[in-house]
Amino acid sequence: MQTFLWLGGCLLIAEPPSSVNGTKHPFDVPDDAVFTQVAVGGGSVCGLTDEGWVFCEFFDRGPDDIFHEPEGTIVALAGGGLYGDYCAVNARGKLTCWGWSFDDPDMSPPSGSSWSTVSVGGGSGCALDTDGFATCFGNTSGPAPRTSTLQGLQFSQIDVGEYGSTCGILINGEPICFGWLDGDAPVDQAITHVQVGTDACGVIPREGLTCWGFTAPEQTLTGNIVALEAGDSHFCAVMGGGDIRCIGDAEHGEANDQDGDFVDVSASHDQTCALTRSGRIRCWGDVNGNRFPFE
Repeated sequence: MQTFLWLGGCLLIAEPPSSVNGTKHPFDVPDDAVFTQVAVGGGSVCGLTDEGWVFCEFFDRGPDDIFHEPEGTIVALAGGGLYGDYCAVNARGKLTCWGWSFDDPDMSPPSGSSWSTVSVGGGSGCALDTDGFATCFGNTSGPAPRTSTLQGLQFSQIDVGEYGSTCGILINGEPICFGWLDGDAPVDQAITHVQVGTDACGVIPREGLTCWGFTAPEQTLTGNIVALEAGDSHFCAVMGGGDIRCIGDAEHGEANDQDGDFVDVSASHDQTCALTRSGRIRCWGDVNGNRFPFE
């Protein structure tokens, strides 16, 4: 475990690619930082820059949080969980996770160097290797299925929800769910991407969303959706024109629509953040009035 320095309201959790011997470089987000990915965990947000650095900001917690420092140049980043759990994949395919849920050695991610993507939620995670096979870890009695359940299945995408479900898209295009939503996925629809919160929604190309589950939103989104993310009880999508449209619960404004030129979006329980085409991050919802150095 490593405790990082807290400077100017910003915490650096990944080293620049130029650093050596595990040296940490805790400094504020540079004014000219260009972000390529955004990930939200409960009470926090992390951004990945085009140089492979990861920076994080807390909405409502302080500098006592403990993290495991990702190694090398980071190429993929994911967040989720009530207390802010994160995982990252570096350029060599190694997986590192940090946050409250992964502080326990028994909850550690798998070793190896063949990972390509990862999803985090509900104190657990699932990672895909370069062949599309999934390994799940952490609280596999929660939303993530046991890896034995996934043997022989190849995925193009997988997403871990917050409350007992995981869904994915198989390489043949078929959606599939495990846990509470087992058997609920609409296999007769051509879904290209799926996200899971309490319920699940998937993207039908050039048409919009289709949702399923116990309390799936009655609202829907139609049109060309280029990115989708699930929070606790809300879903937000980046539309073809760059605006963000959301459905579901919005007690703290986390499902408020946003106009702009966005390319990606991430959400957790009560917060939503989005990435602009120019590489900046904007957040809304229960963010404690925080003004981020990201935007």
